[in-house]
Amino acid sequence: MGAKVLNVHPWQSMSLTAGIRSLVTISGASQNLLEDFIIDARLMGRTKLNTSSLVGSLPFIFVTSPKLNVGSGLVLDLSASRAYGMPFVNFYLATGATKAFNPSVKFVDSKGENVAYFSPQQWETSMSFYWNTSEDMTLRFRIDIGAANFNIQKINYSTGGSINQVFNKIQPTTTLYLNFAPKNNDFFGSSFRLFDNQLTVNFWLKLIEFSSLHSFRFETSYISAPFMRAVRSWEAEEGASYFSIRYRFGF
Repeated sequence: MGAKVLNVHPWQSMSLTAGIRSLVTISGASQNLLEDFIIDARLMGRTKLNTSSLVGSLPFIFVTSPKLNVGSGLVLDLSASRAYGMPFVNFYLATGATKAFNPSVKFVDSKGENVAYFSPQQWETSMSFYWNTSEDMTLRFRIDIGAANFNIQKINYSTGGSINQVFNKIQPTTTLYLNFAPKNNDFFGSSFRLFDNQLTVNFWLKLIEFSSLHSFRFETSYISAPFMRAVRSWEAEEGASYFSIRYRFGF
């Protein structure tokens, strides 16, 4: 229910994304997951879901009323393991229609005009680097370094519903991940992402584990208010927090 590139929480993005995930292995006669070239691919569809009325009443999300709409479209999310000594590579693209968009949220801006903002396209590309603090791999680090882009279009209903693009900028992005996994068992982790002059901090802690396939995690996320620049019309002036309990099934 989130939007990977945009600095918004789940429910705040007012969209729902679902699809399929596939691991493509390129190897010889025998497979070796530690050495083969592997592509981790997600192909998904995103649909508009109006959750604006729920954001203010849900007890686990602390945000102001959303102002940015995220429309329907297609999402491609790829990650590839190292090939010929190159770093790990990631690519994300979400794209949708830019015309005849019906927003979930409209508001009156500082000029007294009835407007709506939406982001039909986002993309991000990065390289990942991994390292451990010891041979036991108890503390595991990863850093993603790359660039990302999103565009913002404005619908002005006070002037007949005309659509104008008001933002489209490529910016650097950096994300640092830390996982604590004693005896090869993930216990807690965190990440710190800096993009578009906003800091996103995520933290998770394993609560209960039933065998190696079933577990429950407590997760929290905080997105800071913009710093070293002015707050844009579609952004919240304050930071936002989100809490959840996540059930995980898998390897």
